[in-house]
Amino acid sequence: MIITWRLILMCFLAAVLSGPDAQGAQGVPALRPCPSSPNCVSTDPAESSSKKIDPMPFIYPVEEAKGRLLKILADIPHSTVVMEMPTYIHVEVRSRLFGFVDDLEFWLDDNDNQVDCRSAARSGYYDFGVNRRRMGDIRDKFLGG
Repeated sequence: MIITWRLILMCFLAAVLSGPDAQGAQGVPALRPCPSSPNCVSTDPAESSSKKIDPMPFIYPVEEAKGRLLKILADIPHSTVVMEMPTYIHVEVRSRLFGFVDDLEFWLDDNDNQVDCRSAARSGYYDFGVNRRRMGDIRDKFLGG
């Protein structure tokens, strides 16, 4: 019985500590680095070129940029906003066929007037470029109107 409780506690702690809402400066969730698997893309400058994507610049107030981004995200099939803060958005997108979850994170950087983002498959190894294409589509819609 002790082993079972220890196992449950270890699983709970692993889930909590590895969640997409790792805390950054001033309690704002930070974008986590991509794992070594090729199923993640990010604007983090430390990422390898195969995982690197460009941030999305904006010229209007951060509230307007956030509203624009939320409208785009609402149109993604099988997506759910799971966390929304003044400058951070976390969205889960489930695949239609098998229900695999991808985590999309957006941090609206008011100082640099850009949206930093990360998109990663929660499980598995390959995503066949799904996260890169999805983030490219979001970027095109965000910048194009």
